[in-house]
Amino acid sequence: MANIRTIKRDFFTSEDIVSLSPLARLLFIGLWMEADREGRLEWRPMAFKLRLLPGDNCEINQLLEEMVSRGMVVLYEVLGKKYGFIPTFKEHQHCNLKEPESVIPPPPELCKTCNAYACTCKHVPSHESTCKHVQARVEVEVEVNKNNTHNSAQARADGRQIKTPCPASPDAILTADLRAEAKAKGWPDPDREFPRFRDHYLAKGAQKENWLAAFRLWLQDEITRRQTSPPAAATKRRSEPDDDSWAGAL
Repeated sequence: MANIRTIKRDFFTSEDIVSLSPLARLLFIGLWMEADREGRLEWRPMAFKLRLLPGDNCEINQLLEEMVSRGMVVLYEVLGKKYGFIPTFKEHQHCNLKEPESVIPPPPELCKTCNAYACTCKHVPSHESTCKHVQARVEVEVEVNKNNTHNSAQARADGRQIKTPCPASPDAILTADLRAEAKAKGWPDPDREFPRFRDHYLAKGAQKENWLAAFRLWLQDEITRRQTSPPAAATKRRSEPDDDSWAGAL
């Protein structure tokens, strides 16, 4: 379902809007369509150019910078992926109740002292310390580091040589312990999800320092994806007969 947005009369006389160039004003309206009901969007400048200004000879990054420099759009990053947030979105837009909930990680906290966001303000914690997606990754990495530290201390006590472990291969993370952990925590079936996880990252040539930690986050995020994206109904067109019906006609 397409996103339906509203333009108010005072949009055209707003001080922020008037300060933008004409094309930037049009692009700003287009970003409302790209944003979800919380005013969040994946930050993909080239996609914005193709979808919102396909026939205009312009520099998309310069137009976007006009909004970012004025605080009309806030950029942030979670787990290496860039996102944008329109702070005034919910003040001016009343989204349809049927519009899906946001699946994009929330932006950093706004500091009431200096009216800046956590990623640039010293008064509040950084976004990475408040985002649940990052916290989950940190918890996993801390657990792994604890195990490595314990093993290293035991190795020193035994007089054995300590070797730095190599990054794990994605094919080596499906273990009985992981399956038991997924079952206990209500995560999706690791054996079903692993092929999608592996193909997704290997198709991009991605390398992970800790494939196990990445896969655990994948399983946790899959729960959110399933909750916000209802499965499509498995229906068959009436014009397509079953195989058995053809056999009876021969």
